[in-house]
Amino acid sequence: MTFFAPRTLCQALLVAVFTAYLYACPHSKVEESFQLQATHDMYYYGVRPAFASLFSDNNRIRGTSAALAAAAGSAPYDHLQYPGVVPRTFVGPLLLAAMCHACRLVLLPWGWDLSHHPWLLQLLARFLLLTLHAHAWFRMARAVDVRLRNYPPRQRTSSSPTTAPTRMGNYLLLISACQFHVPFYASRMLPNVFATVVCLHVYSDWLRAPVQPSSVGPHAAIRKAAIGLVTATGVFRCDLILLLLTVGLSWLWQRQLTVRQALRIGVATGIVILCVTVPIDSLLWQQGTLVWPEGQVFYYNTFLNKSSDWGVSAWHWYWTSALPKAMLLTALLVPLSILRLPEKLDYWERHLRFPPTTPSEVAISWLDQSWAPFLWPAFGFVALYSGLGHKEMRFLFPVLPLLNLAAAIGMDRLHKAALPRKDKPATKTARLAYWGGMAAVAVTLVGSVAFTAVSQSNYPGGEALERLARHVGLSHVEYGTVRVHIDVASAMTGVSLFGQRAASQSTPGVEWIFDKSGYEEENNKVSNSSTYTHMLSESKVPPPGFHTIDAARGQPRLCLREFRIETHDTIFVFEKEGWSTV
Repeated sequence: MTFFAPRTLCQALLVAVFTAYLYACPHSKVEESFQLQATHDMYYYGVRPAFASLFSDNNRIRGTSAALAAAAGSAPYDHLQYPGVVPRTFVGPLLLAAMCHACRLVLLPWGWDLSHHPWLLQLLARFLLLTLHAHAWFRMARAVDVRLRNYPPRQRTSSSPTTAPTRMGNYLLLISACQFHVPFYASRMLPNVFATVVCLHVYSDWLRAPVQPSSVGPHAAIRKAAIGLVTATGVFRCDLILLLLTVGLSWLWQRQLTVRQALRIGVATGIVILCVTVPIDSLLWQQGTLVWPEGQVFYYNTFLNKSSDWGVSAWHWYWTSALPKAMLLTALLVPLSILRLPEKLDYWERHLRFPPTTPSEVAISWLDQSWAPFLWPAFGFVALYSGLGHKEMRFLFPVLPLLNLAAAIGMDRLHKAALPRKDKPATKTARLAYWGGMAAVAVTLVGSVAFTAVSQSNYPGGEALERLARHVGLSHVEYGTVRVHIDVASAMTGVSLFGQRAASQSTPGVEWIFDKSGYEEENNKVSNSSTYTHMLSESKVPPPGFHTIDAARGQPRLCLREFRIETHDTIFVFEKEGWSTV
């Protein structure tokens, strides 16, 4: 395959767009906070402090709060000081930290130590997650090729290519690259993103499975897909139990799996992942008890119904707001994955222009159920999730690949209808419909660019910390201590441990001390501001004895009439009076 082959170009485009979003928005928000901070701690400290704290006398205390308090004093982990509402797994951060260490070992012989470049290390960790995401998309596109080659729908001819990448797989990558949420979140350390990577591999295995049921047990591809889906549910996102239900029903309906086989695979996989992950998470959370993060999340959201405390949306929000925003105009292609509208339009125009010469010619049916087993589980997942009051766009990430597959099927149907045949040229209606589909993809790309321009201003906390580091570096202070208070808004909009370490290393002779007092209680009140030399705050008015030295802009709003992005001073950088002259 040459570099300019369509598949190679689509793959290069996907990686380029993923990387462009990483470069355009390098900071993180509160949803990514735990995974990002944990990656920092696992890279710089590893698990040794957890073992040391576990066997120390001070940590042999009954009770979660007491154990956390003791552990926080002996282990330098951010999650022990700011544990959050419910625990999250360390599997993803440990994987990324290990990959970063591998990159460090490769670069060390050239005298370049990544540990001395924390800001670059944060970008590297996100880039490594990006590569895992891109590889999963490539594998799904190849799985589409395999399915079309080995189990073609009835309307495909035997003269179709047998080895070349398919047009449908190319459209899958193209549509995904032109959307906003898929590339933007590809490198963001959300549990939903880790789960989506696993789900992409699940879909790839599922697409490779034979259509006909096996009489000797589930096909190896279905078995791998089931194991992957159970793993994603038990390790990264417990809400995927809804996807497990809808996909499992599809497998049962197609007789690719029986109830007994499903139970056997589910129970065995569940036991294995609990035996592997529970010891890891229990060790690192230091709560004095066994910790299964997603089990606690499931109990918190389902039985205690605490998720509604974070806001409630209407039952139709996913259908009327989230999905249209995620897919933009490519959502119009989804119905064409089942409806033969392009073929119908082509059929009607041909019959008007060229009346049939034989009365035996059969009209084309409206429905094509060839891909329905892959599409109904996605719609079922969204329908079931709509019953939960608290709704967020990221909850739909694991099913976006299936919806993009539906859009790719629709685009491929438009393309095929617009191709001229041996005996008849392509109809004007078919060509117009195809270019309408391509226009929908192009407009989606334009909308994604606009979303990106807005999103760049969503991280004023990280920008404010960078400005403070530059200011201290230009103050010619060769020694002393910089005590920085970080308020809730700053911590939620881009301040990370990587950024704090980078600020500390920007001025080697100055000791930096960061304090996020009030972060867990979401309380911005500072009891004694005189103990700090600098403050990052959303308040416009500096405390007594401080003055404003800079401000980072945020709260972006797209003004379509003026064709510009409006921002406001959001995070203010305060400095103690006379600090630079001390």
